[in-house]
Amino acid sequence: MMNPKLFGAYGRGVIVIGCGSHYFSKYHSVLEQDGHRLRLAVDLETERSTVIANFAKHSLQPEHLIFLPEPLRDVRSEATLVEFLDEIITQIQAEVALICTEPKSHRACAAWAMDRGLDVFMDKPVSAVALPARSGILLEDYNYLVEKSISLGRSLCISCERRAHPGYALIKEEISYAIEQHNIPVTSIHVIFGGGKWLYPDEYLYLENHPFQYGYGVLFHSGYHYVDVIASIAEMNTPLVELDLARPEVHIMTTRPSDTILLASIPVRRNSALNTTVMVNNPVQWMNARRYGEVDLGFIGRYLSPHGHGLLFSGQLLETTVAARIIDKEKAGNGRVRSEQLLINLGHYCSISLRASSYRKLANPSDPEDFELVIGKHPSYRGGGVQRFSREDLSYIEPNLPLGAASNGWARVHLLRSFLAKDNSYSDVLSHQASMQLLSRLADKLSEDIEKRTQLMSGNQE
Repeated sequence: MMNPKLFGAYGRGVIVIGCGSHYFSKYHSVLEQDGHRLRLAVDLETERSTVIANFAKHSLQPEHLIFLPEPLRDVRSEATLVEFLDEIITQIQAEVALICTEPKSHRACAAWAMDRGLDVFMDKPVSAVALPARSGILLEDYNYLVEKSISLGRSLCISCERRAHPGYALIKEEISYAIEQHNIPVTSIHVIFGGGKWLYPDEYLYLENHPFQYGYGVLFHSGYHYVDVIASIAEMNTPLVELDLARPEVHIMTTRPSDTILLASIPVRRNSALNTTVMVNNPVQWMNARRYGEVDLGFIGRYLSPHGHGLLFSGQLLETTVAARIIDKEKAGNGRVRSEQLLINLGHYCSISLRASSYRKLANPSDPEDFELVIGKHPSYRGGGVQRFSREDLSYIEPNLPLGAASNGWARVHLLRSFLAKDNSYSDVLSHQASMQLLSRLADKLSEDIEKRTQLMSGNQE
């Protein structure tokens, strides 16, 4: 385990907004192990019993615990939080805020915290809104938070663990060398993500943790990691090619919950430990689900320069991949099996491929995670040949990364510990501009897709 003394991070006063399962599984143990003080924890009144029960399992307890009314779940304005949080914030000594809510409330929570003099560590993405939405609203949220961060002199870190992942660091080192030493740009980037999250049909209708009912799905759940990978790598081309990062051309195709359930009348057997037997047999309900967020998203696009030179990119963000959930026994979100593949081409000179997964959950969880990075080089470029990096190599390169650890989880913790030590160099909000521009463009296309489906649904009902 990394020694927090190396980070100079002992004893910071922290407030947490959003104390769900994500916070407890990813962040609470870091605060506990590293000696930080949890000055305030905030969640919704509807989650009171669950939050109290989860804190009871740990030694680190919040000095103050506040539960907000349910309507504040999707709060958009920081002014709404003043009534509930301003009095307590004057009574505690806090320096940083961890925001672990669903992204619809990110703008309000981050703005409120920075206005109160706190540095902010926030889950990705920077913001989200229910879709369909007005074009450009995500960029407005982003710019609003950037301006606050700059004007108030407050740090705002976005939790994107691949920015602190040693495998992705190797990729960016190779690209930087090609661009700086040989004037070789990236010509295409392609990603495939498998979420491996198996849901009952009715769970699509009510989930609030990684929800679908607000018109967005995988893009705003895990997809932003890969949007950020594409945009940040494309941005590396800037010294050679002036790409128009603000206006990427994109085309999408989606699968939504109503598409995954091929028939409207499907009996879903629920184990009594989870609830009762549910019959999803309401055709109108599933017709409305056509407006629900995407389960799978495919997109292709390109960045162009004033001279027509471009960078091609594509993505497949898929929740319907192999899962380990025992469907009659486990709750939504359990048994998730992640996988990702990445292919980056630098013309004919170099190709970089990455393949990683948590397939070990399907066999022996104690095995090292599945990981392989391969860099193929033209004979005339940097000695030529093939370089291969295994999961064992990552732990050799980064000695603080245990061989049995999940590398993404380790990177997330490293990102948080760096932030708590006042190092925001990995993922400062200012560095997410190109990523938010691409996310905004994809969200516009998703809004168009929902509107087309709605028109089709209306036509079929006439």
